[in-house]
Amino acid sequence: MFRQYVSNIPIGTGNNCILEAGKPTRLKARAYLRPTVCGEFTWRFYFSNTVDSTFNPRGEVAWRNKPGGCWRILSATVSTAPDRGCDKASEVLRAASPVTNTENVTFDGKGEKNVSPDERFWSDPVTFSVDEGSYLVWEWEIEGDGIPFTPDSQVPVFCDWGDGWRYGTDCPFPALFGCERTVKKRIAFLGDSITQGCGTGINEYGMWVAKIARALSDDYAVWNLGLGFGRGSDAASDGAWLHKAKQCDIAVLTYGVNDLESGSYGRGRGDTAVEFLETEETLIRLLTEAGVEVILNTVPPFPLDKMKTEQWRIVNRAIPRLAAKHNLRLFDIEKVFDASPDLGGLCQYGDHPDGRGGTAAADAFLKFFNGDPF
Repeated sequence: MFRQYVSNIPIGTGNNCILEAGKPTRLKARAYLRPTVCGEFTWRFYFSNTVDSTFNPRGEVAWRNKPGGCWRILSATVSTAPDRGCDKASEVLRAASPVTNTENVTFDGKGEKNVSPDERFWSDPVTFSVDEGSYLVWEWEIEGDGIPFTPDSQVPVFCDWGDGWRYGTDCPFPALFGCERTVKKRIAFLGDSITQGCGTGINEYGMWVAKIARALSDDYAVWNLGLGFGRGSDAASDGAWLHKAKQCDIAVLTYGVNDLESGSYGRGRGDTAVEFLETEETLIRLLTEAGVEVILNTVPPFPLDKMKTEQWRIVNRAIPRLAAKHNLRLFDIEKVFDASPDLGGLCQYGDHPDGRGGTAAADAFLKFFNGDPF
């Protein structure tokens, strides 16, 4: 199924948080998304009722591989809406009216579906068209408790808890917006908030992964698996998060910041350079065994304390040797984001790179990917 229906939305759609109220709740959620490639396609939507990655440093609310609860899809639709270039994401609901060309999304021929903990499932296929200058609008009504999501989706999302639509961030939606499109290869970008694009601005699609997705769209499909607070050790636990990457042909690994800063879930401290490099070794092995080509990345600069910064330097000096050991391609994103020489760790585009940083990283990656020096 993953080969036939490939990612066509470049923003991060993983789960690093969970809606838990201690009792069943009912909400409508709506998201406005720009497809990487517009036109008429047959789409299917993939869902994963599991938390992928640990949220915040300690993971008090949500952690890797935490099962979602029992909940129910009451209805789901896809529509289109005019993209009028609204500057404020919170005003998109009003500016992008009306919603038109609505199609029902079904599951085994039914409009409703009961969802079990840790369940992974697909919708039925639905054919519709999204023109350039339009949004794909995902809307569904769900009821229950323990529903995984990410609060950092970087797209305009709105929720209705029974008192009307309100702009917010607590909006669950599919893990993959897949369309039937022929591509040479599928690329997964695994990483943290820097990969997800936090810092680039809601509805701006300024993250480096989105820019790469658009530039490579003729031949490749890109699945943004970046998540805020994400650790490589979470992915290396070989749960729902890595399962997604294993469905692709290529996986780009950009971990390290949260591994060094917060550490593996439950460890209570940041990982050492040695521990993180062991995590990278595990990821390389698991992905390679699944037939996925791995592209290693250096660790982006981040304002770590003095001791952790030294571990960061050790890691970045070791990663080229790790890539050579396993005969992997290496992209040096640290070189793009660091404004100082010799691993100085000076973030020239912000701790979480802004749109300028997204452009710089995308341009450098495209040169690297196409075999040109940068």
